Amino acid sequence: MAGLVTLDESTERLVRFVEDTPPEDIVAATCSRLSAGTPARDLLAAAGLAVSRSTELPPSHHGGPVHPVAGLQAVNRIASRLRGRAAMLPAVQSVALANKHVHAPEMGPAAMPAIAVGDLAAKPKRELLDGFAFELGRRRAAAAERHLLALLEVAEPGEIMEALLAVALPRNALDDHYFLYLVYAFRALEDLGWQHAAVILRPPVRFLTRHPMME
Repeated sequence: MAGLVTLDESTERLVRFVEDTPPEDIVAATCSRLSAGTPARDLLAAAGLAVSRSTELPPSHHGGPVHPVAGLQAVNRIASRLRGRAAMLPAVQSVALANKHVHAPEMGPAAMPAIAVGDLAAKPKRELLDGFAFELGRRRAAAAERHLLALLEVAEPGEIMEALLAVALPRNALDDHYFLYLVYAFRALEDLGWQHAAVILRPPVRFLTRHPMME
C-alpha cells in the first residue's frame, strides 16, 4: 500500500500549518507566526512544499503549484530587501496563495505518494540520466519521478536540469510555462534549500511528461 510523503518534524509542522489553516484565518495566523519569530524563508519553503504535495496539477498551467512555486525566489528576494512589517507582506501573500490553492475544490486537497526508487539506487549516474531522459520522452510520469529521486542522491542540480531542459525548451513556443516553471523551481531551491527538491521538483517532472507529442 502506498504511503504519503512526509517531512522532518519541524518542516512538517509548518507545511501542515499552510495546508490545514482555514483560508479565512491564514493571513492573521501567518502574521502571528512571523511576529513571533518564524523566519519568512521557512514559511516560504513550507508554502512551496504544501502547494506541491497537496494540490493537483491543472490540465493547463492555471492553478496547482505552477505559479506559487515559480514565484518563490522572487518573493524571498523581495522580503529580504524590505524592513519592518513591510517585510512580512511577501511571505504572507505566498503562504495565503498556497493555502488558497490547497483548499480550492478544483485543485485540492491532493496527496503526493511516497515513491521507492528500488533498484535504481544501484545504477550509475550516467545510466540514471539516460533512463531519466528516456522516461521523460516516453511521457511516463511515475518512472520519471523515480529516476528524479534516484538522481537527487548522485547528480548535480545542473545535470538534472539539463535533462529536463531537453524537454522544456522545445515546448517554450507552445507555452512558456514548460520552461518557466522548471527553471524557477530550481531557482527557488537555490534560495530555500536543495533538501526540498524531492517534493518541489516532482510536479515539474510530471508537468513535462504531459506535454503534447510534437515531434
